[in-house]
Parts: sequence; C-alpha cells; structure tokens
Amino acid sequence: MKKRLNADRIVSVSAIIVSLATLVMILYQTILTRKEQHVSVMPSLMIGYGKSIDSLSIVEERIWLENNGLGPAFIESMLIIDSAGQHEVDLFGYFEKINGNNDTKGVVRIVPGIIVPENQGRTLYVKKSGQESPIILGNYFEFPYKVDWPKRDNSNKAVIEIYYKSIYDDKWKVRSDSPTPIELD
Repeated sequence: MKKRLNADRIVSVSAIIVSLATLVMILYQTILTRKEQHVSVMPSLMIGYGKSIDSLSIVEERIWLENNGLGPAFIESMLIIDSAGQHEVDLFGYFEKINGNNDTKGVVRIVPGIIVPENQGRTLYVKKSGQESPIILGNYFEFPYKVDWPKRDNSNKAVIEIYYKSIYDDKWKVRSDSPTPIELD
C-alpha cells in the first residue's frame, strides 16, 4: 500500500518544522540576552597619572584607578612588573621596598576584594616632593601617553597590572601602559 501525502500529514509536518524553528529562535534570543546582561554591567578600569606644580616648586604626583564602565569592578590582584621581575604588591608596598615611601602624601591600599563602583575612581598613590626627587612617578612607570617631565634615562619602566572581574565573574586585566582593558578567558 502506497502512502500518500494528505492534508493531515502536511499540517503535522509543517507544525513540527515551525516548532523546531521557534525553539532555535528562542535559544538564540536567550544567548543574545545573556550577552547583553554581561555587557550591561561591564566594568572598564583605567590607570591614570597626573602631576601639578605649585608656586613653591613642590611637585605633587598622583596615580589613580578609574572605572569608566557600566558596573562595579571587583579587584582580584595587583602586580608591578619591572626589570627585577613581578611583584605582587600594591604601589605602597612596592615603594616601601624601593625608597621607604619617602615623600608619600597619601595612599590607598589595593587588596583583593576592593570594589571600584561605576563612574568612580580611587587615588592609588600621591607623592609630594621637589623637582629633584630621585623617583618621579611619571618617569618610573610606563603609561600609554607621553608624560612631560625632565626625562631621565630609564628605558626599563615598570608597569602596573590590575586584575579584576564583574558581577558575572567575567575577568579582565588593565595595565598602566595600555589605555584599554584586556578580557581574559
């Protein structure tokens, strides 16, 4: 007996095809929605440097961390990479090894678990000294932009590296020598 296509079979097969296509669309939309959720709270940290000189030739230098993203950044760790290797310390600990934090005016210790809210920042290190100071932060650390200082010969500048995550555990790192964060796997 030969099977023939009748209206009932055509409707049944069509319903199955439409159902499968709908399922595929729903799965695709779910994936897009998850991506949008992650992007909607994505933190974007930047390490900055600034200086000012007052009328008495006192130089105030500052290194800060700023979150220009859409969600909070949860700090996981901080490294300072120089010619001697990697140092898993914050700026205060690093300069404590180098010069005992001479001329330090203010510091915020960066430890795992610190949160940097969206559109806010933290000053990491403030140093006040004369222009003859042996350590000039702008010449000591690598930044992605030119720092106008009397240049000292220091081709092996140190790099600050901060690892952080979002509320969805997406992970990034930001380096003082790069203006944009790098997403980690």
